[in-house]
Amino acid sequence: MGQNWQDQYARFFTELKEDLARIENQASLDQAIAAMNKVLDDYAARREERRTGSK
Repeated sequence: MGQNWQDQYARFFTELKEDLARIENQASLDQAIAAMNKVLDDYAARREERRTGSK
């Protein structure tokens, strides 16, 4: 990885916090968070599929 994962993690969340703070209304913020949660859920599902060999 060029830099350690802790630095990448810290940078990601700092930038995420700044990006979320720029969202002007609650409905858009809720939508953005739901989209991010979907990405994480999809990633976890694919990871589990690879681990178990099933879909």
